[in-house]
Amino acid sequence: MSEISRAVFLSYASQDAEAARRICEALRAVGVEVWFDQSELRGGDAWDQKIRRQIKDCALFMPIISASTQSRPEGYFRLEWHLAEQRSHLIARGRPFIVPVAVDQTNDAEALVPDAFLAVQWMRLSGSGATAAFCERVKKLLMGEVAPASSLPSQPATTDAGRMPAPRERRSPWSLFAFILLGGLGILVAGVVAFLALRPRRSPQEIAQLISAAESLAETAAAKPARETRPAVVSTSEARQLVAKARANFEKADPLRSDLETAEQLLSRAQQLDPIDTEVWAAEAQVASVYVWQQYDTSQERKEALRNAADRAVKLAPQSSEARFASAESLFWVSDRVAEAKAILVDLLRQKPDDHRVLIALGLITRETDILGESLGYFGRAARLPGSDAVALYEGGFNLWHAAHLEEAEAWADRSLAVEPTSFAYALKYFVARRRGDLNEALVWLQKLPSPFLMEDYGAAIAASLRLWRHEPDECLAVLRAVPRDYLGHVFYTGPKGYLTGLAQEMAGRPAAARADWRAALQVVEQRLTARSNDPVLIRWKATLLACLGEREAAEQNLRLSQQLAGRQETQVLPDVISVLVRLGRHDEVIEYARSQLCQWTDPNSKTDPAELRGQRASLRTTLRYDPELDPLRSDPRFQQLLKDAEAAVARHTPAAPE
Repeated sequence: MSEISRAVFLSYASQDAEAARRICEALRAVGVEVWFDQSELRGGDAWDQKIRRQIKDCALFMPIISASTQSRPEGYFRLEWHLAEQRSHLIARGRPFIVPVAVDQTNDAEALVPDAFLAVQWMRLSGSGATAAFCERVKKLLMGEVAPASSLPSQPATTDAGRMPAPRERRSPWSLFAFILLGGLGILVAGVVAFLALRPRRSPQEIAQLISAAESLAETAAAKPARETRPAVVSTSEARQLVAKARANFEKADPLRSDLETAEQLLSRAQQLDPIDTEVWAAEAQVASVYVWQQYDTSQERKEALRNAADRAVKLAPQSSEARFASAESLFWVSDRVAEAKAILVDLLRQKPDDHRVLIALGLITRETDILGESLGYFGRAARLPGSDAVALYEGGFNLWHAAHLEEAEAWADRSLAVEPTSFAYALKYFVARRRGDLNEALVWLQKLPSPFLMEDYGAAIAASLRLWRHEPDECLAVLRAVPRDYLGHVFYTGPKGYLTGLAQEMAGRPAAARADWRAALQVVEQRLTARSNDPVLIRWKATLLACLGEREAAEQNLRLSQQLAGRQETQVLPDVISVLVRLGRHDEVIEYARSQLCQWTDPNSKTDPAELRGQRASLRTTLRYDPELDPLRSDPRFQQLLKDAEAAVARHTPAAPE
C-alpha cells in the first residue's frame, strides 16, 4: 500500500474511543495511514490549526456514529464534522471523502449528523470491530478503485457485518410538507446568521444574536430530531491568529495592565470572527484570570466575566484541555473551590506532564496549604523544564520569602532574572532586602523597576511604602502622583491613594496639605460606600481618615461598626486596625497586641509551622523598626523594649534551608 500517501481521519466522541482504536489498528495493520492519537488530538489541541489542517489534507474523513454521538448535541467532534462537511462542498461530485461508520444500531434516518453525511452510504460494524471486508473497502476508496456510495447502483449493498443497511424512512406527504416548511425557515434564519456573521465588525449584541439564531434553529424543529446546525465558521485561521497574539500579551512573565487590555481587544475581534471557537473563550477566561491573579482587577464584574467565559468554553468542548484549564482557574479565582480546581489540574498534568502553566497553577493553588512542600515542588518542577521558567522561579522565590528563607528566596530571584529580567523578580529582591531591614539595598532593587510597573497599584504601593519608611516624603509623592487612580487595590495595600499622600505631606511638615489629601481620600471612600454601605474595609478606612482629621468620636463610631460587620469583638486588635488605633491614641492596645504576637511567635510549644513563625518574627521586627505610622510610639519605653525583644528573637531563630 505504498501508493497511499494520505490518511484516514477518524473523528469520534470520547465515549467511542475504544471502538475508534480498534478501527485504527485494523486499518494500520493493512497499511492504511490513520490520523488517530488520543494524546495529540483530544482536548484543546482538537481546536488548533493542526486538526483543521489534517481535516483539510486527509484523504477520507471517517466519522464514528453511535448512541454516544446521538446523546451529545455538543462536543468538539461536531466541529470536526462541520469542518469536514464544509470541505466536502469543495470536492468534485463522485469523489469519495466522507465515510460514515456506525458502530451500533444507530439509524442514519434519525442520526444527528450534517446533511452531507446522509448523501453517502454508511458502513456499519458489529461489536467485534473492523472486518477484513471493511478494511479492503477503505483501501479501495483510497486507491480510487471504488465509486463513492452516492453514485453506486441503487441495489442495496450488504454491510461488513453481513446485514442490509437500514432503509430510509418513507415520509408521508404531511411530513414532506413539514420538512419543506422547516427547510425554508432554516434558510431564512441561516440568511440572518450569515448577514450578521459576514459583516466586517459586530457588536457584542450582534454576536449574541448570532449565537441565539443558531440555537433557536434547532429548537424550531424540535418536533423531529434536528440536524445540528451551527453558524458558519468565518475566517477561522484569522481568529486563531488573534488568539495567538493575545496569548503573547497576557502570557508574558510580567504582563502590565496595558498588555491585558490589548489581549482583550484582540480576543473581542476573534469572538466576532468565530464565536463558537472554544479556544477563543478559553483564552478570554485566562486573560481574566491574569487580571485577578496580578490583582489589576479583582472586582465581581471581572470574576463574573472569567466564570462566564470559562463556562462557555467548557460548554463548547467539555474535553478541551484549554477549556478545562480555564474552568480550573474559574473555580479557584472566582469560587474558591480549591479541591475541584486542583483535581482538574492534576488530571491535565497527567496528560501533559511538561505543561508549565498547569504546574504554576498548581503551585499557586497549594501555596496556602503547603508553602515549602507541594507548592514549592510544583514551581521547582516547572523551573526545571527545558528553557526554565522565570515565572515559576519568582513565584517559588516568594514562597521562600514568605517562610523567611531569605537566602534561598534571593537565589531563586537571581535564577529568575537570569532567565528573563522581570518586574516581579526585581520586586522579590526588593522584599528580601526590606525584610532584612536593609532599606538601602531595597532602594537599589526598587530603582530597577520599569516606570510602567511603578504606575500599577502593586509597584506604586511598594515604592511609596519604601519612600515613607526611608522618610523621603517628596519622592513618595512623586511616585503616587504618577498613578491615575485614586484607590489602589493590591494585597500589599488596598485603600485610598490620598491616605498615603497625606502621610507624606505630614512627614514633610505640611499639615494643611496633609489634611486636604485626607479629606479628598475620605470623599473617595464615601463614594464607594454608596454602592457597598456595609463593607467593613471601607468603613474602617473611613474611621482611619476621620482619626487623621481629628474627628475622634466619629472615628471611634465607625471603627466599632467596622468591627461588628467584620464579625469581631469591638476591642479585638488585628493588623488592619493598628493605624487607626495609633491615631486615636490607643497606644496601650497596640503595644499589648504586638507583645502578644511576639510571645506567640517565640513560644517553643507553638503548633504553628516553624517557617511561618520565622516569617512573622522577621516581619514584626522590620515593621517596628521603620513603619512611620508607629512613630508616635517610639518614645514609649515599652515600645523600645518590644523592639529589642523582636531583634533578639529574629537573631535566635536563623532559618534553615528547606529540604
